[in-house]
Amino acid sequence: MSPAGRGSGWRTGSRLAITCCGSWQVQRWDNHHTTQTVSTDTEKVSSTYPCMVSASPLRSRARAPQRCAPSPCSSPRAAGAAERLFGGAARRAVVSCTRMHPAALPEDDLLKHCAVERGRAGGPGGQHRNKVETMVTLVHEPTGLRAHASERRSQIENKRVALYRLRLVLAATHREGVPEGEIGSDLWRSRRKGTRIVCNPEHRDFPALLAEAMDALADAGWDAPHAALRLGVSATQLVNLVRDHRPAFNAMNEARATKGLRPLK
Repeated sequence: MSPAGRGSGWRTGSRLAITCCGSWQVQRWDNHHTTQTVSTDTEKVSSTYPCMVSASPLRSRARAPQRCAPSPCSSPRAAGAAERLFGGAARRAVVSCTRMHPAALPEDDLLKHCAVERGRAGGPGGQHRNKVETMVTLVHEPTGLRAHASERRSQIENKRVALYRLRLVLAATHREGVPEGEIGSDLWRSRRKGTRIVCNPEHRDFPALLAEAMDALADAGWDAPHAALRLGVSATQLVNLVRDHRPAFNAMNEARATKGLRPLK
């Protein structure tokens, strides 16, 4: 059966695709080879864009719809426009808007999304002052967030420090959606001891754990007991983890204030 015969939601010769960033596009297919072309195109899109939302006209090939928590990566305006154009096709789209937080990415992968700026930083006088450009600034291009380091004599060392600081900035200020039900990454579970979560604030794992805690808190409306229950730790342990990074702790209390919740100390 052609797509046009499957309901008013489909338009002949068109296919709806919505990305996690809220953009949408129409892809054409050959009406004489509908089954073969759409199947191949669907597999290609799924493998190329893991976070893509796609609506397949073949019921036998479509995945079951999955609900997911709201995320800044989705655009209600774009989704609404797509639904007005394509009707039921947009509502039948398979949604996958959760993804790994950038603070949890391997360092090499995170660097691929960063612009590197080098320069000279002011400091104490002396014969070597400002003779070598050792300051490194990393700009996370998808979010515009940045961090820099200039206290080391080596540019390589400053880049390493700046990357760690950028991961902390991302963890404290950038939010990703979380799935429904039980949450907690493999890293989180490996660091959990009963209802305790153990990690030195200077350890390389800390930014990823902090990001996971902040995402869970945001998804729970900044209700610490609720978020802690989903993460399998006590509320005190969860708050202590966030408190270990003061900018994140301040951001949490500011968000709680917008919900009418008292600040945590």
